[in-house]
Amino acid sequence: MLDQLHLVEEAQRNEQYQEAHAILVECLESARNVRAYERLANALLLFADNLLEWCPEGDDPFERRKMAAEEALKLFSELADKRGEARALLILATVDRERSFELANGALALARQLGDKAITAQAMRYLGNHASIAGQTREALEMASEAVRLAEESGDAELLAEAAFVLGVVTEDQAARIEAFETMARLEARYRRKRRFASRLAAAAGMIADQEQELAIAWNNRCLAIARAVSDPRFEGSVLRGLAQIERARGNTDKAEELEAMSNVMCPLPDMTELVKGAENRDMGMMSEAVKAMLGIR
Repeated sequence: MLDQLHLVEEAQRNEQYQEAHAILVECLESARNVRAYERLANALLLFADNLLEWCPEGDDPFERRKMAAEEALKLFSELADKRGEARALLILATVDRERSFELANGALALARQLGDKAITAQAMRYLGNHASIAGQTREALEMASEAVRLAEESGDAELLAEAAFVLGVVTEDQAARIEAFETMARLEARYRRKRRFASRLAAAAGMIADQEQELAIAWNNRCLAIARAVSDPRFEGSVLRGLAQIERARGNTDKAEELEAMSNVMCPLPDMTELVKGAENRDMGMMSEAVKAMLGIR
């Protein structure tokens, strides 16, 4: 089992998430066969996390993550492993829309009992997002700032990058936003999963593109290099589309059209009709179904 998990980590370092998925399926089966429940619970969390990067075609990654995390939570509870429970709750908070706030708060309470700075930072990062969505800007800033502080103290570079990203998203001060995003950008070399890092950096570039075009272009170009390095044409197409928008805003129409044409070959624009309708009606269920349809999820 330990050798298998080592192979999972190696596959993930090489961005080979489909291979990691296959190894994890074997890990889960072997752990169940020998009733190694602690190993099973930890493998379930790794399995759920890997689904963020790769999921079998036609499957629903959200539902599969939820099932894995719920099973892990039950096992950790039976094992009286509070840290495991907190980790499982955090994953559930990302996939259970109706209970997300409650689940993140539960993880925060357990993390504080344990004095675990990393899990506390993760929970506060999620809660900062919730506060921002609810329009509670001051609370969102406080939580995101605390998440950054705790992540720095924990020494977890990936967690710090994620917390800094949330801080950049929730703040309404442009200078503070750029500072937070630059903190994240500096951590690229220490962020193991390059595709996930690039998705954050591309989103950051989009948020500053109106005011800081040159910086946004530089960040998009970094994302483009990562997309090509990990052979992800859909993500490459998405980044090219972001660059095209900036060039069009700068009045470089020919360049914008060239980039858009390249983007459409790699990443054709999906039909957004149902998603837009859901957004207009504030119907989260309709929006969720629209996203699943766009992703080819049954």
